[in-house]
Amino acid sequence: MKNCFNRQIQWETDHYGIDAFRKDKIIRISRSKEEEKAYSWLGYKEKDFGEMCNIRKEIDEDITNGIIESDILKIIGIDKSFDHPEAIEYALNKKHKKFMSFSGSSILGYQKEFDFKLKFMYCNHLKYPYLLEIEREEIEYNHIGKHVKDIESFIAKYNLEGLKIKEEPPTLLYNTL
Repeated sequence: MKNCFNRQIQWETDHYGIDAFRKDKIIRISRSKEEEKAYSWLGYKEKDFGEMCNIRKEIDEDITNGIIESDILKIIGIDKSFDHPEAIEYALNKKHKKFMSFSGSSILGYQKEFDFKLKFMYCNHLKYPYLLEIEREEIEYNHIGKHVKDIESFIAKYNLEGLKIKEEPPTLLYNTL
């Protein structure tokens, strides 16, 4: 599996809207640095309805240079354009107060056999500071069952059964606060 990884990033993430978070929705701004290039992302996740793994609608928008039209901002009640990420953070914090932040580093990659994006993450703020996230995007709801079976096969192939956790990193952090 080691050969699958090819990029390293440093990241920090701020979470907004404690009431939304308690309803299993995530509103976040993430900043990452890769090879001296800095990026900012606005993220939104709907409620998780998966059993063995996280299955939810997720939207990420690049806000590195601001944003003119944002689906996420419309969903959370901010219908405006912004010239830079700091202005988005300010508006977001006014409407949905920032309540949690954490940072770390990740090695990113792709596992071709299973068609998974992989993220080997280190974050000393978490109960489990080293995590391997296995991701696959899907637009069609009726294909999700196959993806869950593929994840189970991947876990079995690499003998990870006793190591799996369902909670996402922000939930792990929140549960320790």
